[in-house]
Amino acid sequence: MRRVVRFRPAPATVIALIALFVALGGTSYATFAVPKNSIASPQVINGSLQTVDLSQRTRAALKGSSGQQGPQGLQGVPGAQGFTGPQGVQGAPGAPGATGPQGATGPKGDTGSQGPKGDTGAPGGVLRTLPSGESESGAWATGDSTSGEYLAINFPIPLASGLPAANLHFMGLSTSAACPGAGQAAAGHLCVYAGPGRNHLTFFFFDDPINGSADSNAAPFGVNMYLYAGASTDTAGGSWTVTAP
Repeated sequence: MRRVVRFRPAPATVIALIALFVALGGTSYATFAVPKNSIASPQVINGSLQTVDLSQRTRAALKGSSGQQGPQGLQGVPGAQGFTGPQGVQGAPGAPGATGPQGATGPKGDTGSQGPKGDTGAPGGVLRTLPSGESESGAWATGDSTSGEYLAINFPIPLASGLPAANLHFMGLSTSAACPGAGQAAAGHLCVYAGPGRNHLTFFFFDDPINGSADSNAAPFGVNMYLYAGASTDTAGGSWTVTAP
């Protein structure tokens, strides 16, 4: 059987024919129009229509759903390092921070080396003397003697000056205003007292240990006295007190 080939004009041919009719007909175009839905699938050549030739509704109907996302592509090669930017403006100083807690005490340091020997000091002052109004006391004793004996009374703390003969008193067992009793003496006086039961003593004189018997004063550091015990078998003893003038 012989196959019949249908002729399908191209869309461009159809449009060209319409334009020809319009040009020839002039104002009679208004009375000529292409009937709605007159162009069907037989009049369209396959592949001749583009997306813009379709209505929005047709394009939406032809659009399928999105497929699954494909795998991530390989990482690109790093780009070249950019140029260093200019230095920024220096910021304002920050506020001082709070004071931190005190640290632990460190270990003890090593002992330092011995320093050099110091210079020799100035000579010291003289031996101190008994302050004015203060007293000091001592004891005296002698053995038996038939002709008398010298005794030395030494002041442990010397006086600032010696005492005159009028202020030297051998009291024995008696007392006076200047020598009211054992352990006592008026300021500037020396009082020599005999012990109990020594009333047989005979006193002769006081003697300055520096100038001898020619002067009966007391030196700043003491005085000598000469007395007689009374018999070869007698002994004598007692106490003395001196008060600084």
